[in-house]
Amino acid sequence: MMGFGSLESEVISLSKKYSNIHFRKAVPMQEITKYTSSADIGLHFLFEKPTLSYQLSLPNKFSEYMISGIPIVVSSYYTYMTRLINDFGLGWSLSPSKSDLKNFIETISNFNIENLQNNVTSYGNDINWELEETELLKAFQQP
Repeated sequence: MMGFGSLESEVISLSKKYSNIHFRKAVPMQEITKYTSSADIGLHFLFEKPTLSYQLSLPNKFSEYMISGIPIVVSSYYTYMTRLINDFGLGWSLSPSKSDLKNFIETISNFNIENLQNNVTSYGNDINWELEETELLKAFQQP
């Protein structure tokens, strides 16, 4: 876990109790990928149904995880991310329950993670500003 927020003290406490939970304070944006790529999986989860805007969102975190080469776990409330995950084999979409998330975390193996890393790396290599810029310029060029 990296960053700050209302759960920071709880995460720090848990990181002292469990050897597989790590905490790092927020870092400058240009260093995020360096730290994110050392994680096993990315997590973007909600337990309560969000507004339609959030359901259809594609947050920067998703791209950071892909560029870092790590699969992502999302709650199925994120319908657009779920579709990308399923279409490209980028991670897992779980029902938005604490018990399902807990079960997933307790049963996920390195084998499960490694099976998706090629898909994630390939997808992450295809999402960068240089490629996006070229496509946007083509789209906005006068006929």
